[in-house]
Order: sequence, then structure tokens, then C-alpha cells
Amino acid sequence: NLRQLIEEEKDFYMSFVTSKKLTIAFHGEKDINIFADRNMLKTILRNLITNSVKYSNPGGKIKIESKVLPSIVEIAISDTGVGIAPERLEKIFTLDEKITTRGTADEKGSGLGLLLCKEFIEKHNGRIWINSELHKGTTVFFTLPLG
Repeated sequence: NLRQLIEEEKDFYMSFVTSKKLTIAFHGEKDINIFADRNMLKTILRNLITNSVKYSNPGGKIKIESKVLPSIVEIAISDTGVGIAPERLEKIFTLDEKITTRGTADEKGSGLGLLLCKEFIEKHNGRIWINSELHKGTTVFFTLPLG
């Protein structure tokens, strides 16, 4: 059940969210069953939520949404954070260059979380993409097959 898993992961990060004075909300249908490895999906959600928290300024907002489409569910994790420059966005899913940026509270990162998410999502026959605007925020979208 996608909603249950997202709520668990959202709750897991509440102290981190609260410490940065952020708000986080989930909007989606109540009962969406997907066909996915639970541990891989938790890893995907944790990486994406962590990135949203890491790159959001105090007072920012994080929104998690799910939408059922024919045979798949589309999940979007949006933030009102620092955004990603277009030249960095082009290379974000490659190993060619190590792309890391410190978070708004100087949080560290390895730059490998998105690559891991991409690999796990593709193993489920899904896809991942990002829309971002510098200084306005980022939305990471991914799809998974319905159960």
C-alpha cells in the first residue's frame, strides 16, 4: 500500500523536518497498491525526501503526491528549496562527474542517492525525471507499476 509506506517514511523524517522549520504533506488516493520491493521503495523515498529536506530553506514546504495513471502510479516529491541549475540537471543521473552540493544547513551528501534511486526505479520498469528552477525548488517524479 503506497500511502501507508509514504506516511511511514514521512513520519520517519519529522524531527529533521521540524528542526529546519519545514512543512511536509502527502496528497494522494487512499488505497493504491503497487508492485514493488518494499525495501527498495523505502530507499527511494528516503533518498528523495532527504534531498528535499536538505536543500530547503527554513520555512520551506515539501509535498509528496501520487497519481494513478493507466497501469502505473506517478509519484512526485516537490520542495520550495534552492533548485538545481540547468547545467547540473543535465548531468544529475551520470557517473561522469561527481555532483554534490551542500545542503542549506551545510548537510553533506555523496551525490550517489539519485543514481541509486534511478537504478531501483528502473529495476521496477519505472522511470525518474526532475523539473527544477534555480532558487524556486525542485520536483522529482517517478513511476512504478500498479499491483
